[in-house]
Amino acid sequence: MVVVGAAALLLNGAHAEQYNVGGDSGWILNVNYTAWAEKYEYLTGDSLLFKYISPRHSVLQVTKEDYEECKTSNALFSDDKGDTTFPLTTEGQYWFICGVNDHCSQGMKFTINVLSSTAIAPSYGPSTPDSASSIINPIHLLSFLLFLLPLVFFVF
Repeated sequence: MVVVGAAALLLNGAHAEQYNVGGDSGWILNVNYTAWAEKYEYLTGDSLLFKYISPRHSVLQVTKEDYEECKTSNALFSDDKGDTTFPLTTEGQYWFICGVNDHCSQGMKFTINVLSSTAIAPSYGPSTPDSASSIINPIHLLSFLLFLLPLVFFVF
């Protein structure tokens, strides 16, 4: 009974995150996206939600060079239909810009580093994203159950 209850607590805490880009402000001008992006640790399986009004803004994933130059012509990913969800499927560096007018040069850009979700130990700090959805992480579940195993033998 103790194991079932403890496992339920773990399953509620082990999940992929969905981050609202820019927090409550969304994907608009005059937001410090660099400061916003540095608040979180991104893992594979997480996603970014860009909340914006089309056609005022767009979302482009670009290379580092295009990010630095605010170049929009060679986007790796592009969407301008409104609220855009971008899944973080692989580890590595990602660069995002707005492709409308000179918005990128006005600061509508940020970069993040995505880590492998299987290589990260559970974090117990107060890092809560702006919004989250639940997905079970098998590594966290296995670690937790191995932690509980000696307790079960001690109680019984």
